[in-house]
Amino acid sequence: MRVRESIAWRDNSHIEFGTSSWDDTRESIRLRWDRPDGGYDPISSSELPAWALPDLVVESARRNLISVQDIGRMLEALGSSLRQQSGAPQSDVNPTDNRG
Repeated sequence: MRVRESIAWRDNSHIEFGTSSWDDTRESIRLRWDRPDGGYDPISSSELPAWALPDLVVESARRNLISVQDIGRMLEALGSSLRQQSGAPQSDVNPTDNRG
């Protein structure tokens, strides 16, 4: 994986975004775990195609595997992404409004 962005996450780990290790035209996401010596632990680090993430979240939600607190964080982030991608002002888009 060619990492474009890395975000420090929990104990000795990062969430990484970049070009996939299997196809230079595909985006991927990886949860990277570092070894105690600071090196990368490929066995414990999962790389997924970016296109699979929505299905993973949907199927996890259908099985109640996402906590209420995490659902709230996700809705907030998804609402922000929706506003940015649609160009709508913050007050014009309500991700929890299912009236239409």
